[in-house]
Amino acid sequence: MDPSSKEELPKKVSPIMMKCMAEVVKPKKGRGGWPKGRKRKPELLNLPPKAPATGYTLYLNEERKLFKNSSLAFHEITKIIGNRWSSLTLDEKKPYLDKAEEDKKRYREELKQYRQSAAYRAYLLKKRRNRLQNNVLSESDMDATDDFDEEDNEELYCRTCDQWFHNLHNKREHLQGKQHIQAVAGNITRELGTDVNGVATTSTTSLSTSLDESSLDGMPNLKKTEADKEKPSTVNDVMEQLSALVTKRETELRILENRRQEAVSQQQALCSQLYLLNERHKKLQKDLLLLKEKEKEVEKCVYNLWQVPSWFVITDPNATDSTTDVKSESTE
Repeated sequence: MDPSSKEELPKKVSPIMMKCMAEVVKPKKGRGGWPKGRKRKPELLNLPPKAPATGYTLYLNEERKLFKNSSLAFHEITKIIGNRWSSLTLDEKKPYLDKAEEDKKRYREELKQYRQSAAYRAYLLKKRRNRLQNNVLSESDMDATDDFDEEDNEELYCRTCDQWFHNLHNKREHLQGKQHIQAVAGNITRELGTDVNGVATTSTTSLSTSLDESSLDGMPNLKKTEADKEKPSTVNDVMEQLSALVTKRETELRILENRRQEAVSQQQALCSQLYLLNERHKKLQKDLLLLKEKEKEVEKCVYNLWQVPSWFVITDPNATDSTTDVKSESTE
């Protein structure tokens, strides 16, 4: 056979070369996509606006980028950033706090618009249905789903402590914590401070006026009251003061309600008197018009009476001629 025929025969390919060619031809698998076996969560509709971030949260997110390739644990990184935040001055914290205030304003505006929309009611209705299906509905849940005012549990803001939260669970934990209870107790004691001081001054003046020079029985009681003032107020004392203040406010409300009713009755009496006076004024105006018409008629009658004497004067043209003849004869 000549060499040209040898070149036309197919060459044998080794299995190693076939494997390499298959690997070259085989397309590479992409890294993107959803992990196998993991369920996709459905997109939640009618959700409330995103809660505002605090100054510390903004600083934490910014500083955490520096530890992206760090081998430290998450809690250690958070601890380091927290120590850095606490060591910052107020001027250094100011830009983060200003951004947090802007975020709070954004959240308040979005929350106000969200509460006026139908999505808010649909969200609460869906939440209530889920709780009914799971049999976890309680009185607090009913309040959270049925109230649509500014003070309901859907707002992630504590007005007493001036603090924002990312979810309702954190807010409930805060409301049951010691810090919030102490803040509420402090507000109540400050509110009751003026009333307690007024009651104490009146009691001391009454004691000083009622005591005689010979009797000293009231002095220990006076010292006891001063000692009681110096004692720190507990939660039970604050609750007692609060109940006393509530009863006092209820009596004041009753007094104000009675005064309001008296004012309403007086106003009704004045309105009735004003109505009668207006009716009388209209009647007097009508009488005045009638009297003016009668006055005109009387003036007309008087004018006619003044013309009566002129009716009895006789004007005869012959009489005038005779008088002229007599005058001419006398002149002759």
